[in-house]
Amino acid sequence: MAEPKLSIADQVLVNHAAFLATLRISAGREADIKLARDVMRDVLPRTNRKHKYLAPVIEAAQAVVDELGAEEWRGFELAAALAEFFRWRGALAYDAFAVGSGEEGAA
Repeated sequence: MAEPKLSIADQVLVNHAAFLATLRISAGREADIKLARDVMRDVLPRTNRKHKYLAPVIEAAQAVVDELGAEEWRGFELAAALAEFFRWRGALAYDAFAVGSGEEGAA
């Protein structure tokens, strides 16, 4: 069975979580980090926790939002969950490409 489409809240969460998980130099980015965590805190209640690939991202993002430590947002769990999520999304996009749907940006 195909996973349900991502809601806007799901997409907001994934993008802000990816920002945090891929940020390697945090000096001078404190305001950006706080904003990302605040946005994730705001959208988390409206995300789809039953989605097979999104649920681990949601769980790890919740831990990042709840964590008070200055550098804890770089958690390995968030990066690992996002890696699986993007592997799934990449496979969907490649399948659409291989079929030749002709729709640019459909994935």
